[in-house]
Amino acid sequence: MSSKIKAIIISSVVLVFLIGGIVLLKVTDSTGKNSSSSSSSSSTTSKLLYEEKQADVQLVHIKNESGEYDVTLSGDSSWTVKGYEDLPLNSNSVSGITSAAASITAADVIEENASSLSQYGLDKPAAEVSVTFKDSAKTVKEFLVGNETPSGGKRYFSFKGENKVYSVSSSAVSAFLKSAQDLINTTLVEAVSDNNYPYIGDVTIERKDLGFPVKLSYDESLDTSKNNSSSSSSSSTSATASEYDTTHVMTSPIKASLKTENSSSLVRGIFGLTAKSAYILRPTDADLEKTGITNPSAVVTTKLEDKTYKLIIGSAYTDGTDKGYYGMLDGINIVFKFEESALPWITFKPIDIVNPLITSTLIYDLSKIEIRTPEKTTVFEMTGDKDDDFKVKMDGKDMDKDYFKDFYQFILMAPAESLWLEDPASQTPDVKIVFTKDNGEVYNLEFYKVENRQTIIKYNGITSYKCRTTYVDRLLSNLELLPSKGELVMIW
Repeated sequence: MSSKIKAIIISSVVLVFLIGGIVLLKVTDSTGKNSSSSSSSSSTTSKLLYEEKQADVQLVHIKNESGEYDVTLSGDSSWTVKGYEDLPLNSNSVSGITSAAASITAADVIEENASSLSQYGLDKPAAEVSVTFKDSAKTVKEFLVGNETPSGGKRYFSFKGENKVYSVSSSAVSAFLKSAQDLINTTLVEAVSDNNYPYIGDVTIERKDLGFPVKLSYDESLDTSKNNSSSSSSSSTSATASEYDTTHVMTSPIKASLKTENSSSLVRGIFGLTAKSAYILRPTDADLEKTGITNPSAVVTTKLEDKTYKLIIGSAYTDGTDKGYYGMLDGINIVFKFEESALPWITFKPIDIVNPLITSTLIYDLSKIEIRTPEKTTVFEMTGDKDDDFKVKMDGKDMDKDYFKDFYQFILMAPAESLWLEDPASQTPDVKIVFTKDNGEVYNLEFYKVENRQTIIKYNGITSYKCRTTYVDRLLSNLELLPSKGELVMIW
C-alpha cells in the first residue's frame, strides 16, 4: 500500500473521531445526562415567555426575604404600595416593578423538565411573584426567581407549578428582590434644575456643639438679578445661575459677609437632599429617642417664599464601614439614614464661612477715616471718586495718595481669624477705627488686646472676632511711619 493511500486512510479515521466527538457534545449536557432524555434540554435562543401591557397591571404581589407586599393600581396609570399610601414613594421604582411584571423574556432554556428545583434555588426562591392584569381575560401570571447562574448576570426562573427552568437577565427581575421599604423615595427635596434656585429667605442652623444659632439671611442689595430700579420687595422670587450663592450674609451670631464658596452648600443644601436609606417608618417615641431625633445634633430651618423646610439631624451611627447620621424632614414620618457628606451643616465651622476681610469698602467711597488710640487721634480726609481726582489729607496736611492707598490696604487686612462672642474686660479699646462713607454711613472697628497675644475685635460695637495682637502692633507702627513716609510693613 502506497504512503499516499495510508495518509488518506489515517485522515479519514481522525475525521470520524472528530465528528463523533461533536455529536457526543451535542447530545450530552454539562451534567452528563443524555439530551434525548425527557428530563433535560438546553437552548440558547431567547424567548418571550409572556407579554402584556404595563397599563393593564392591576396587582403585583411580591414575596421575598424581606417579607410580602402588594403593588396596586392607583388611578388610571400609576401604582402605589398597599399600606404605604401615607409615605413618599419613589414613583420610578414602583413603576419599575409593574414594567418588569408586564413581560418576561427568557435568555436560555436550562432544563425542560427538572426533577429537582432546589439546584436552581427555586424550591426556596429569592422572589415569588403573582401578577394580576385587568385585561378582559383577568390574566394572572405566577413565577419564581431563583439563584444567580454561575456565569453571573442571570437568574434562574420558572413559572409556579411548572418544572421547566429558564434563565433570565438579572436586571429584568431585580425589581422583585426589593423590599417595600426600598421603594421609599429617599430624595427628600427635589434638586433645582439648571441651577435656577428660588428665593431663599433665611437659613438657620442650630447645632448643640456651637452654643449659638448661625443664621444666613437674604440681602437684596447683593442680588444682581434684581433690577435696581424695581420696587419689588425681598420676598419676590429671586433666581440665580451663579455657581455659588452670593445673596446671603451672616446675621447671627454676628453680622458678616460670607465666603461664598464655603457657605453656598449651607444655603442651598436643602435642594436635592437625599438620604442613603429609609431606616424606620412611622417611628415611635422610643425610636425617636434611640436615633437622637428628640435631642438632635442639629436643626436646619430653610425658609422659602411659600414654604419652610425643617431638617432634624439626630445622632451619629456606625454600622461596620457604614457611617452617618439619622435624620428626619418635618412632614415626612420616616427616620432616614444620611451619609455625612449629604449634611454640610453638621461639620462646618462658622469662621470658615465668614469673609476673612472684616471690611472691604472701596477707598473712593470713603470721605473720612479716624484712627483713635488712648494717646491721640489721626484723621484722614478723602475727596474724589476715581484715581485721577482722588486726594487725601492727614491731620489737615496733603498726603501722597498712593502711599495712603498702601496704608489703607493694610487696614483692609484686619483679619477675622476666629469668631469671638465674649466681651472684653476693658471698656477702652487700644485702637478704634471710624469709617465715614460718602453717603454719610458710619461704621467702626475696635481692637482690645487680651491675654496670649490675642486681640478681640468689635464691629460696630458688637464683639465679633479675635485676631493676633501682632496685627494691631503693626498697624500702630505703620501709623507712626506715615509723617516721614517710611516704608510700610505689610506682614505681621
